[in-house]
Parts: sequence; C-alpha cells; structure tokens
Amino acid sequence: MHYDIIIIGGAIVGSSVAYYLREEGFSGSIALVERDPQFSRAATTLSCASVRQQFSIPENILLSQFTLKLFRRLREEFGADADIGFREGGYLILAGENGLPILRANHEAQMAEGADIVLEDAEALVRRFPWLSVEGISAGAYGRSGEGWFDAHAMLMLFRKALRDKNIDFITADVTGIERQGDRVTSVSLDNGERLEAGTVVNAAGPNAGKVAAMAGLALPVEPRKRNVFVFEAREKYDDMPLLVDPSGIYVRPEGSVYITGGAEPEEGEGPAVPPTRPRLAAVRRGDLAGAGNPHSGLRGDQADGRLGRPLPLQHARPERGDRPASRGRQFPVRQRFSGHGLQ
Repeated sequence: MHYDIIIIGGAIVGSSVAYYLREEGFSGSIALVERDPQFSRAATTLSCASVRQQFSIPENILLSQFTLKLFRRLREEFGADADIGFREGGYLILAGENGLPILRANHEAQMAEGADIVLEDAEALVRRFPWLSVEGISAGAYGRSGEGWFDAHAMLMLFRKALRDKNIDFITADVTGIERQGDRVTSVSLDNGERLEAGTVVNAAGPNAGKVAAMAGLALPVEPRKRNVFVFEAREKYDDMPLLVDPSGIYVRPEGSVYITGGAEPEEGEGPAVPPTRPRLAAVRRGDLAGAGNPHSGLRGDQADGRLGRPLPLQHARPERGDRPASRGRQFPVRQRFSGHGLQ
C-alpha cells in the first residue's frame, strides 16, 4: 500500500495536520496512524487543556492566536453543535522581585503582538481579585481575554469527525519501523505486519516523537517525562479565579466545582507517567501558593487523595532549526509540540 503522506500520531497535532492539508487543497492520499484510538494515553487528552498568550517569543504567541481565531469560529468551522466548553478565565502569572524583570520583558513581547495582557502591581491585583494574597508578590500579568481552558477531548473529536469526510485512511496500529534509502524515508512498518510505502512521513507522535525519529536513524531531543495533576476540593470558591501561576512554578485553576493543581516538578526522570502519590500531593500543598488566598488552605486531604487526577505526560524539547539529513525537501517533517503547550 502506498500513501503520499503518512502521519504517525493521530491526536490533536496529527489530526490537525491532516485536516489542514485538505483545507489547503492537498488531494493526495493520506494515512493517519494511531496506536491508541481511545486516546487514553495521549498527551492531548491527559493535558490541562489550556490556552494562553503569555509567552516570551512572538512565534508562540502567534500560534496561540491562530488557535483562538479557530475557537471564535468553531461552529462555522465544525458545525452548529460544535462546543469545546471554552472558559475564557485568563492566566494570572505572578512574580516576586527577582522574577519581575522577566515578567516585564515577556509582557512587552506580548503587547507587541496585540495580546490583551495587563501587567499590574500587587496593589492593583488585590483590587482586581480581593481574595488574592500578595505576600511576596511584586506584580502579575493577567490575560483579560484570549486565555483560558477547554475540553481537550471535545476539540480532538471535532477534528477526527471532520476528517471522516476528507478521504483520510484511519489506521489503528503501532509503528515498529521506518525504512530509508539514503536521505529518503520510503516506508513505515506496523505491528500488524503491514508495510506502508510513503512519499512523506510526518512525525506527530507527541512525547514519543524521539522514539519515532530514532526508527529513521535521527536523533530528536524529545522524550516523555512524568508529570502529575491533582484534583482537590476546597472550602473557598472564587468564581473569577483565573489559572494562577505562583512564582514557585505551582499552578492552580478551577475545574467545575473542584480545583486542579500541579507544577514545580524536577526536570529529571524518564519513562511513562506514574500514578500521583500521597507524598507528591503533600509536596504541592507545602508549596505555600502565594495567591488564591489560598484554596490549598481548605484542602480536604482525604478526598483529594482519593480523587487524584490522571498523570500528565509532558514532552520537553528544545526547538532546532535546519533540515536533518532525512528531512531535506520536507520528506520527514516533525510536527512537535514544545514546553507542554502543544494542544493550544
């Protein structure tokens, strides 16, 4: 079997690649290969499904703005019943005295791209959010619009449903090998015994993109890392609470009637994600979240331990420019997310 394009990885990146190839007029044959059709292990569906414009470089900001435009015309794009539960609650990134120069520099980059972000000192933040504790806080950057969170699974399903009418072959299998002839990738082998010849292979394997690249003899600095997301209940409820990021790196945001939290985890550690542990939850609670007044103070530990969220595997990679030997002529492009924000 021969395909003009084979996409390895059928979650949000792979599915959107297939979708926009068709939208841009590509009429060749496309295969979308996904080993986990329920997406139970996909970074897309395990993510916190947030979107923000508070980045330090224009490229990241512009990518988010592209997605936001899609959110604004979601029903026009995918139909009248399209709904991803987008809650435009904003991000509030806090900084102490040491982090203030970086916060200011990032804010300048965001303003240059037209992002609706305000930089406010501690006094102004308390006026905006009376529940906020600003002890040790010098300032915060708040996204008044164009930031928030949504239903990742619903977003993915919109793309997958739309692909059914775009002549895309869905293949449920695991890729076990990639063949090359010189600098060209020629075929993909699957665990069901099939061998698919390819004109172009797109690596959209998320945290496993490094493993897929290795099959083609390429070194790609992408690997899965263990990350935990905790779900907890608290006495305090703040209807206007954004996704709040403490200077320590710990984040917290509302999720319906509960909260989710995580962050400030060590960079080291390899392998698949593992179940969150009671000591890890205790470590997050000891983080002394500066903001939120704080919801951790009212945490019901027994219930929180019993309702731990699924672990979140994030990929950590550094972007590199330039073609790799087997990717010259865009014959083996990598569509890889960086810093855990690929979903947006």
